[in-house]
Amino acid sequence: WCFPWRCDDTLSKSTINGKRVNHKGLWQYEDSYNPIIDYHNQIEDGTIVASNKIKATVAHLVREIELDEGRYTFDIELARRPVTFIENFIQHYKGIKSGEPYIMELWQLVIVYAFFGFVDRETRLRKYRELLLIVARKNGKSALASAIAVYLLYGDGESAPNLVSVATQKDQAKLVWEVSKALL
Repeated sequence: WCFPWRCDDTLSKSTINGKRVNHKGLWQYEDSYNPIIDYHNQIEDGTIVASNKIKATVAHLVREIELDEGRYTFDIELARRPVTFIENFIQHYKGIKSGEPYIMELWQLVIVYAFFGFVDRETRLRKYRELLLIVARKNGKSALASAIAVYLLYGDGESAPNLVSVATQKDQAKLVWEVSKALL
């Protein structure tokens, strides 16, 4: 598959640490790149300012990846799959980026890699089944949730996925549904 916005080399110049490569017409992150470790390193060296809770959570994820013990393991291929799908098939649907590919920011990559990458060693079922995302307004929560929802509907391979969007008001919960429809 090769789409006009994916087949040139201009996107690789504005990527996170230059880790995106064109593989068979699809942009994806190199096998050696792990945004969780990248994010942790940038927190440690002061490039990224993060709260103590974020620091502890990311440090915990890195320890789990590095130790690779117990019931769960980190599968980089499973972690990368939704990102490859989203960044190649989802476009911004409104605003100044309308029509441009949805290229995730580092914090978004960390969330997606962690959510999809940790799996049971035997069953390959995901460790994390629910995601609570608390981010200030106008930072792309609905767009990210919608992009993940579209991936779960079309790219995850489950025959009948059940997705739920919850909010304190009906209009807010409906927003993710409306954005998801617009992305299709």
